[in-house]
Amino acid sequence: MIKNQYNRLAQYYDFLAQLVFGKSLLHARRYFLDLLPKKAKILLIGGGTGQILPVILKDNRQIHVVYLEKSHKMIALAKKRLDKRKAGQVRFIEGDESNLPEGGKYDAVITNFFLDQFREERLRALTGLLYNCLNTSGLWLFADFQVKKGQVHYCWQSSLIKLMYLFFKLTTNVEVNKLPEFQRLFGNQNLDLIREKHFFKKLIVSRVYKK
Repeated sequence: MIKNQYNRLAQYYDFLAQLVFGKSLLHARRYFLDLLPKKAKILLIGGGTGQILPVILKDNRQIHVVYLEKSHKMIALAKKRLDKRKAGQVRFIEGDESNLPEGGKYDAVITNFFLDQFREERLRALTGLLYNCLNTSGLWLFADFQVKKGQVHYCWQSSLIKLMYLFFKLTTNVEVNKLPEFQRLFGNQNLDLIREKHFFKKLIVSRVYKK
């Protein structure tokens, strides 16, 4: 089975996400988009069905997005969300980080619910690559799950995350079964945390880092 194969889930992904988390995932993805520069080149990696694309491009003809996504069915759904007048502002690339344009530099990188599917070795290499893609003073918008021991809701949150990984293991053959230590991962890069917001009883976090 191909690793991280989301084609079979593409048409159900948003429905399933809302069924479990309501609109929390969408709110986490969108919360800090207003911080994006008005004139920017953005790398959106693992963008899924493109829910945030219309928000990024709204009333702005000077933003350009490189949209990297491994699932061609997800890309097809993302394209349907685009106003035809905005189509030229988005470059869709099917693949992973190895398919990024060589030497590309970006004013912002967005990784929403994407980094939680890789082993630590690959994560270190991936985050290092994305850091090097950022221009000086570039922004990194990140949203994902977090579970912390000692929190009031730790028991049910950790159980939910385990079930989530089991589901994705069975459907997409995701290569890990627990959340990475994101704070340590980002701490290894020369980035400043400038904003943070929690959702769904702190199970979901959205952060903005600056280079």
